[in-house]
Amino acid sequence: MTNPYKTIVTAEAREVELTYHEPMFPFDAERVRGIKIIAFDNEGRILGVKKGRTYDIPSGCQEWEDDTFEETAYREANEQAQVTLGQITLAAVIEEALKGSEEATTYTLVMTGMVKEMEPMLSEKEHKRAFLTKSNFLKRYRFGNPEALRVLIEMTEFAVVNKRSTRINRKHLKSH
Repeated sequence: MTNPYKTIVTAEAREVELTYHEPMFPFDAERVRGIKIIAFDNEGRILGVKKGRTYDIPSGCQEWEDDTFEETAYREANEQAQVTLGQITLAAVIEEALKGSEEATTYTLVMTGMVKEMEPMLSEKEHKRAFLTKSNFLKRYRFGNPEALRVLIEMTEFAVVNKRSTRINRKHLKSH
């Protein structure tokens, strides 16, 4: 992906520009506001968490007990889908810039990996996991922009196939 994918969304009557960067994009770790996990099974299907009548990918925020962003991804995948992931890596960085304010820039990290183990679902009413093909997942996704999610899925597929995903290290972190 040579040019980053960009889109504008409106949140609370303010425009936010989302830019999807490759995993080596430097970001300020103190401004990471969320983690998204695009996990696959051995057949290349996407792990989806059913919420109501639609599906979403596991996601969440770093909590006090999480020492790393990777720990956040492992915990959220387990909490939301009762799965254990194998090795996960950073596949994309979403830069979220509030129009007209450089100080309001935040980041969401997109992690990817393979599902290693599945636990029995704790509650059928709360969430239900499923492994869906990309096209089926995108048909059932209603929590945001399906085109933007398609781009993220392709970035994770590209990163995994071409081994361009990477562990988070100091090279990613912007100096203050």
